[in-house]
Amino acid sequence: MRTYEQASAEERVVRSQRFRFAYAWMLVAGAALSCSDAARPTGAGPTDTTGGGPTDTASASFVVALGSRVAASKPLVYVSLPPGSIPGGGEATLRVLRAGTTATTQLFDGGFDPVALPAVEGDTILIKVEGAGTGSSKSYTLVVRKPSRPIVVRTSPPKNKRDVPLNARITVVFSEPIDPVTLTAGSVQLRRAGTVIAGHLEFTDATRITAEFVPEQPLTAGTDYELVITQGIRDADGMSLASPVSVQFTTATAAVAGPLAYTSRGTVLVSNLDVSEPVVLAYGASRPAWSPDGSRIAFTRPTNNLLGKWQLCVARADGSDARCVVGDRDGNIAGRPSWSPDGSKVAFTISVHCLGGFCGQGTNFSSLRVLNIASMLVDSVGTPPLTSVSWSPDGRKIAFTAFGIGTFGRGALGVVNPDGSELEILAPSLGSYSVAEVAWSPDGRRLALALLDENACPWYCNTAIGVVEADATQLRVLATGQAFVPFDPPGNDTYVAWPAWSPDGARIAFTLSDGNSYGSDAVDPVSDILVVSADGGARGVLILGGGLPSWRDKAPAGARRSR
Repeated sequence: MRTYEQASAEERVVRSQRFRFAYAWMLVAGAALSCSDAARPTGAGPTDTTGGGPTDTASASFVVALGSRVAASKPLVYVSLPPGSIPGGGEATLRVLRAGTTATTQLFDGGFDPVALPAVEGDTILIKVEGAGTGSSKSYTLVVRKPSRPIVVRTSPPKNKRDVPLNARITVVFSEPIDPVTLTAGSVQLRRAGTVIAGHLEFTDATRITAEFVPEQPLTAGTDYELVITQGIRDADGMSLASPVSVQFTTATAAVAGPLAYTSRGTVLVSNLDVSEPVVLAYGASRPAWSPDGSRIAFTRPTNNLLGKWQLCVARADGSDARCVVGDRDGNIAGRPSWSPDGSKVAFTISVHCLGGFCGQGTNFSSLRVLNIASMLVDSVGTPPLTSVSWSPDGRKIAFTAFGIGTFGRGALGVVNPDGSELEILAPSLGSYSVAEVAWSPDGRRLALALLDENACPWYCNTAIGVVEADATQLRVLATGQAFVPFDPPGNDTYVAWPAWSPDGARIAFTLSDGNSYGSDAVDPVSDILVVSADGGARGVLILGGGLPSWRDKAPAGARRSR
């Protein structure tokens, strides 16, 4: 299997497009993407809300599919947008002009899955797409045409995806409801070298738009697979798939043992990194951290508004019996909560909210805080403003990254006693890198780091995952943001962060995300969890559509299944 660095330039461009939102949004007005016959806009486009004149209504490949004329109790139309159609799109609002009915959906990876609207042939649908983080918007006009044959809107994994996890569940999203009788082992197949892979196939939604194939056994490492969807698939009116679909992908080089807690769409889940489903540990939660013995888990409750109080919770390994402490200051937990080796305390720091959004250099972050698990009381320890903390395996020191000090003033690496004494700056910087996050290895000999390349600042910093000895010497960079985006300037909208050691210290998991998702508690599906050998060897993908990983030794039991 080829790594990201060995992949062809064309493959890397395809992979990187999910992260080039800001760049691509500026180009989308001049794009000339085709529209299907069922979705071809007609007439002059509506006025562009950014003030640039009429919108180019042919610049996005919307799919408009009329629902069943027989099965539906009322006429419905399903509007979807294949991935990559509007890079940079954040939220789409759809409105049927005749009836005034509206619906809102989020764009992920430049597209969205089918949205149902009450409409009939000849109706006009206005779609307004807000640019993610850009403050801009564009409007598109669609006219509902005569019924057309269904298509495949997207698959997961997508075409030519590499480093697919061995526990991957294969997802197919159609443009409209499908006749369940036609979803068979003959119409949807996963093949390896022409051999059909055994597994279970079913719809995962009541509308019968999304189908999922779960292999009976984990996929084989470093192997090419083909997902085949034939014209045996038919919609509720008996119309066959417009054309057969073939999706090739390649699995990661080796299996990695779980379980791994992570965040996806504001929910903390845990995966055994096998064919079993991930399980939900906590809804409305983020930034998980396992206790040393794996019996408990700490996590944060993201605030829903600018001046919300931070929250830190501790629960059993299955997510039950959660106890939370609510902060005395407005803000969010920064970095990952870090347990003491005996499991009696949790160290953390806070990203403080300030009126106007900035409190002055360094003061957006708090000093070290320590939660006593027995009393659920928090002590404030006198340190400089910190962005992340990690307790040493022997319990004697807490490693930290400090904001407002160091060579560049944005990330020095140091250690301090848990009571705040004997604070020592190990490295004001590491070459051109400031240090943003730190995680102590299980054996206490090394520190995994999230790094910011100050040569790429001030607008964007090329990020990296690195490892140093416990005394901050012998830096080894294991992965960089620019390795995933072959554009010039490199790495502008791709971030690697949040390093987490495997229990045996052989691997480091980390989050790969676009600029809009970096630092987000919710973690949307354009983030992935990757893994790299601690010695800089092979890398692969652990979780698609997740971030903020935390590894533990044994799998929990009794948690709620995720669907």
